[in-house]
Amino acid sequence: MASTLEGEIVAIAPDGDVVFSIGTPTVARLRVSSDILSRASNVFRSLLGPQFLEGSLDRSSQSPAGIALPDDDAVAMEDMCRLLHGEPAPELLVHVKADRIYKLSIVIDKYGCTERLRFHGQALILGFWDAYVGDDPKNSCLAQMAAAAYLLDQARGFCVATRHVITETNEDYSELFEADIAQVFPLPAILALSERRAAAQTKVSLELPRLGMPECDDVELVSYREQCDNWDSSYIKALCREFRTDCWPPRFQQDWETPFSRHTLETVIEFLRTQESCDRDTPSCRHTGQLERVTGSMFRDFADELEASCGGLCLRCVRGGERAAVLRAVCEAHPYCR
Repeated sequence: MASTLEGEIVAIAPDGDVVFSIGTPTVARLRVSSDILSRASNVFRSLLGPQFLEGSLDRSSQSPAGIALPDDDAVAMEDMCRLLHGEPAPELLVHVKADRIYKLSIVIDKYGCTERLRFHGQALILGFWDAYVGDDPKNSCLAQMAAAAYLLDQARGFCVATRHVITETNEDYSELFEADIAQVFPLPAILALSERRAAAQTKVSLELPRLGMPECDDVELVSYREQCDNWDSSYIKALCREFRTDCWPPRFQQDWETPFSRHTLETVIEFLRTQESCDRDTPSCRHTGQLERVTGSMFRDFADELEASCGGLCLRCVRGGERAAVLRAVCEAHPYCR
């Protein structure tokens, strides 16, 4: 948006009969058409109708009525009004920041314009992910995009955003979903994200070693003490070396002062897909098929399983009020849930 000084009017509709004064103090004044806005949403129809003081004011294209909107974001309101009026919004076309999309989604939801701007919202959300390179060290854009997709009712964008939240973050979600975002993003969804991420991290810690150290489950052995010990130090050392940690299992916590704390599930998946074969010091026991080498294909299969467990949340289930215990499983009933 071009810089707008107090007192100047951005004529989105040159013959508009309403001037919105945005912010406290006023940081932007937008001239708009009450007819276009009233046809766009029931909220504007009520606001600009006779039942509200603002709507009962005399207004015309020669003498537009002034209406104060002190609580709204000026840039977001101009973006929304331009879209509703079919006016050019060039700054929404290329490399739009997550913060701008999130603030726009707030006013679109507030004024009931989600359905009218459904395809605009889809273009903004999916356009963001097309250009996404993961260069936000605080990951705040991930939470903002998840909330924006929720407010704009974008099922595919919501699934994509929540998958990124699961695979690319280590910090506590109470920090990632800051107070303003937590007010619009359902708590069961936040809990489900946390549980999915924790389950995937546990899978890495507990099941990855079993690729090279299978448990002996010979039914003829009468007790656990008699089972064969397939522990192999060379395999564990190889894992520790590749993951840059001095012990196994590793730790994912953000505040843990080890090199592994910089890893996320996404980097683990990428590593596993490029990992070569790993030889054991000695073959495993005959009950497990005399495993001598953990092959690259075994690592890639594990990466595929891990990625599948990190699928994004289903917007339809979230909006349907499902509990976190239900949301933690990947939805199979609705599209755009993987």
